Amino acid sequence: MPSPTTGDGPKISGNWKNSTTAVRYTVARIDVSAGSTENDMELATALTEYPLGIIQNVPEENQHCAVQTSGNSYAVAGAAVSLDDLLGVDSAGRLVAVTKSATGTTNPEYVVGVAMSAAANADDLFKIQIRVHEMELA
Repeated sequence: MPSPTTGDGPKISGNWKNSTTAVRYTVARIDVSAGSTENDMELATALTEYPLGIIQNVPEENQHCAVQTSGNSYAVAGAAVSLDDLLGVDSAGRLVAVTKSATGTTNPEYVVGVAMSAAANADDLFKIQIRVHEMELA
């Protein structure tokens, strides 16, 4: 795989509010904690958190964060990923394969995109097409 570069799709800018430095190519969401202001972003850590897209830089707390919202990008795998897997977020903001929930849930679950290449292990970089949407029930 070639050396990773930023993705090719539209990006939005915000203020990174996590107290830890962001990991490039993980998933961001709007910061909804008390005291947050417009354009504050943090790491997405659950399927039920609405993802904005893939972080394209490495901001520290209160620094500019660039998030790609659609198109092709690299991503960090949370486990092995196969070509064409639907992808959701794990507790570390990495991308993992997800399936439709057969149980139904009171909270919506979200897909971040689809795998355009495979990843053999957690923390591997792979290609994703970002297509954020709510996951349908099985």
